[in-house]
Amino acid sequence: MTKNSRPWVGDKVHDISQGRTGIITDVRQGKYILRPVFGMGQWESERDTNLNLITPRGEEEPPPEEKTPAEDAK
Repeated sequence: MTKNSRPWVGDKVHDISQGRTGIITDVRQGKYILRPVFGMGQWESERDTNLNLITPRGEEEPPPEEKTPAEDAK
């Protein structure tokens, strides 16, 4: 998600109205479908203004065990 654009599928967001962090999995009829970062389940958010971007899709950090020693030295 770029500045001043709407959150979209794959973005990690914090849902202010729910007090939860999740990943947007779908957008249906203007409602954002989210799943928790860890665990099971899903919920809906009707407003993108309730979703604060944490990590845009494609910009996730790999888990520490997947980094190479050269990457850690940076």
